[in-house]
Amino acid sequence: MLIAVIVTAPVDIILKTLIRYPGANILFVISLNKQREIESLREKYPEAQFHIFSQQFVSESLLPEIKDLFQNKRVDMVNFQVRKTEISRYRDVLKVASMLDIPLECSFYHQNVETAGIKSEDALFLSKKPEICTAVLRQFSVRSVFHKGRPRFSFYHALIFLRIMLYPLIQLFVTPVRLAKTLFNARVLLTSEWKKYYRFTPGDGINSTFYWTLAESMHEYGSTGTDPYLGLGAFKLSNFFTHSRPALYFDRKFAPFTAPAGMFGWLLANLVWAFSVDLSWTAGVLLLTMISTLFYVNAFSHQNYNVLGWMFFPLGLYGFITGNLWLSAASWLAASFFSITVVFVGGLFALMLMLRNWSFFPLITMIPAVLKYATHLIPLWKAEEIKGAVTLIAKAIGVSRKKVLYVRKSREFTTPQYMYFLFLYLQFMLFHYYRTGTMPEYFLYGTIIFIANHFLARFGDLPTFNMITMSTALACTVMSRDPFMLIPFWLVISPMPLLLNFSRVPGVVDTVPELTPFKIEPLLRGIEAFVSGAGPDSKVLMAFENPNGDYNNLFDSCSTLVSALQYICHKNRVLLIPTWMSVFECNYEGAPQFWGRNCESAIRNMESFEANFLIVYQPAGTALDPEWSARGLEVTGRFNWADHMELLNNFTFNAVTPEWWLLRRTSTNSIPLQK
Repeated sequence: MLIAVIVTAPVDIILKTLIRYPGANILFVISLNKQREIESLREKYPEAQFHIFSQQFVSESLLPEIKDLFQNKRVDMVNFQVRKTEISRYRDVLKVASMLDIPLECSFYHQNVETAGIKSEDALFLSKKPEICTAVLRQFSVRSVFHKGRPRFSFYHALIFLRIMLYPLIQLFVTPVRLAKTLFNARVLLTSEWKKYYRFTPGDGINSTFYWTLAESMHEYGSTGTDPYLGLGAFKLSNFFTHSRPALYFDRKFAPFTAPAGMFGWLLANLVWAFSVDLSWTAGVLLLTMISTLFYVNAFSHQNYNVLGWMFFPLGLYGFITGNLWLSAASWLAASFFSITVVFVGGLFALMLMLRNWSFFPLITMIPAVLKYATHLIPLWKAEEIKGAVTLIAKAIGVSRKKVLYVRKSREFTTPQYMYFLFLYLQFMLFHYYRTGTMPEYFLYGTIIFIANHFLARFGDLPTFNMITMSTALACTVMSRDPFMLIPFWLVISPMPLLLNFSRVPGVVDTVPELTPFKIEPLLRGIEAFVSGAGPDSKVLMAFENPNGDYNNLFDSCSTLVSALQYICHKNRVLLIPTWMSVFECNYEGAPQFWGRNCESAIRNMESFEANFLIVYQPAGTALDPEWSARGLEVTGRFNWADHMELLNNFTFNAVTPEWWLLRRTSTNSIPLQK
């Protein structure tokens, strides 16, 4: 039996194909950027014959070749191991196989066709192929079962539903094992190589280089200086008065340790409850918290430098609850050196306590922290720029929408993720009321803040409310002294990992993944080689589609990757436009525009911003559009993200896997723009 395996997924899936068809004497592989992995398989299976095509093999011109190939080799079956959006690229190959009456099997490697971005016509084509209806869903979501392009409900789906129903119990046994394995994997940080790592997932590590850029900028130009290599070329760092320099510096210096150390510090801070409650009961609740999914995801994925401020939140909360206002004041002051978000949340709790008790004492505890942050505003006050800086911050988080260019669109009340967390919060409050006869006051305050953040203004993201939820639920559970409260407590601190936004780590459904420190240094070295063609003091424009005023459409879903590019450009004294800094500066009606991916728009923007280099991107493996060279742009650098998939550890891109091209405008053969 001869099987043609179309591979975009991990090559270990080929081994499973061999196991399923032990009688196959030849394995015929068509691979995308899997040459190195295929070479290793050649050694393991010398009797197999491997035929490798490049990524462009699916083009129209090669369809006859594919047909001849399938006929000449007498392929008995085509097995697709397809990741994400790749299915649309193989529609023609599927048609060829169908025309030759070759049986098809297809395994999808994404949650569902809708989120994978598979076009409706492709889904319709697949649904009409009964052979493909035996597809195996490696990653699963409830919605995928009911999608028109999906196979019928089967025993496999029943098993998945059973796992989803039992996920709280499954996590009770699986998460401690994954925590132990991840901590064991982190032993590499105890070697001299630790500086080459950042965070525990590629998405978090790449995206968090934004804070490295900010840390190094403040280190060189000061908190109130002007950075010529950020924004549009004269970025006032005082606009980021909300960021903490000590926390940024600590994270830059000890990058891979920040989040885990901060979370275990937060856990130890909760031992303060042992002064008011039995030590064994407190320790038991803390142990349960340590093996929860919220603790795991914040220690190894979600949290950034703000976690250093969250370490003091339990102490501030304990001071509020026990009436120890001196402890609260000291805690909020300590937190102010690391995170304004924590101080802001503490201030909201103080405000609600004041309204609840008609006492100004909770607000008084915030005075030291407020005075500390007031010092950040002194340079702005002297320059008479306070109003402008506060306005930019208000626009960025969605508080103000007056004359805003990029709007954070309001989220629907029926968002599944939002409703899911709201349900978890509600069950905890109702169970607490049932067991104790009182509402969990501080947990209720956190829920009110969660709802306000969803509808009024987005000052915090999911990690922020993870920390609020864990801190307040832990406090209420410890104070209840009721073992039965551990049930709703476990439910609220161990939500389904599928809904925790695990930074595009594949395979996350009902259990947390085993993680390992992400080695970011080789990736940054590759990006640095890519931009080396643009010397110091160069200005580089990157071409993106116009987001049409929608904040969520900025950077064509590539903002994570842009953060790393911005860091390298800033490090090499190259001004990159646009970035989050330039969007921050230009978030008003009538602001300069830098959008457009077509040749006309890109060159016009280059002239407008006096850029001498241009970065364009295309799907990985495709040839650069010849129009760019026809308009007087020559290639000086290339960076293909597909070449780094092994390093990225199966990181899934929001859109297609991109390939960057650095182009330089030449004066000898440039074609002028049409007037």
